[in-house]
Amino acid sequence: MPAHPGEGHADARFNHRNRLCSLGKHAGRTSADEITLFDDTGVALQDLAVASGAVDLALV
Repeated sequence: MPAHPGEGHADARFNHRNRLCSLGKHAGRTSADEITLFDDTGVALQDLAVASGAVDLALV
């Protein structure tokens, strides 16, 4: 839960459905200063699975 009003909300510049793409259809980040926005409204098990995969990829 956010500590302050407005925290945790994605910047409107990054929240456009027309900027979404299918998995594997985009090169992804090309530099360290680019960000990845992930909105997961699923259950805790899904959060853990995604986090585990992200950590595994980061450690490769």
